[in-house]
Amino acid sequence: MGDGVLPVDAWKSGFVPHGPGGSAHLPVVGHAHRFHLLLLDAGLSKLAFTGSDGGQPTRGYLLDVGSGQWRTITPEGTTSVMLAPNGKLAVGKTEQGGFELFPVDGGQSTPAKGISSSEEPVQWDGSSRHVYVWDRRFPARIFLVDPWTGERKKFLETMPPDPSGVLYGNFYITPDGKTYAYRFRRVLSTLFAADGLK
Repeated sequence: MGDGVLPVDAWKSGFVPHGPGGSAHLPVVGHAHRFHLLLLDAGLSKLAFTGSDGGQPTRGYLLDVGSGQWRTITPEGTTSVMLAPNGKLAVGKTEQGGFELFPVDGGQSTPAKGISSSEEPVQWDGSSRHVYVWDRRFPARIFLVDPWTGERKKFLETMPPDPSGVLYGNFYITPDGKTYAYRFRRVLSTLFAADGLK
């Protein structure tokens, strides 16, 4: 698939408000794409996601939420695509394992500095100048990175109150850095002690 308009029967997902108000439908590409990451720009008009078209490698797509128009914005093999709040730039992980900055309106991508291949972008800050990245472990260590200079500083470290059996999960943070949420998978087991067995 290249550019296109989503069919009517593709409206299967939506937004659910965390305050008053009703839900709103979101056009997604039914079976054609596998969604890994969703992020709207600050105007709630554009959405970037990483998906796969049939048996093709994953890549980044940009969706206009109002019209349903969508197009590709990164080459094949790109994952972890995240749109900046200004809607002009996306960061994504390349097939080679590094991160690049992709202009949404086309043009040459540039390497994103300061993000290691073992990390994952979780959000841009409100200025569209820095990226929050996570080392994908718990305790969750969140760094704020300038992808143009590579300058980085530790922003947050957090851990579930009970760390027993915590394996992996996902981390989310708002552009202003004031609110965050995470989910994790936990595996617990029970050890029994027995005496007098023969």
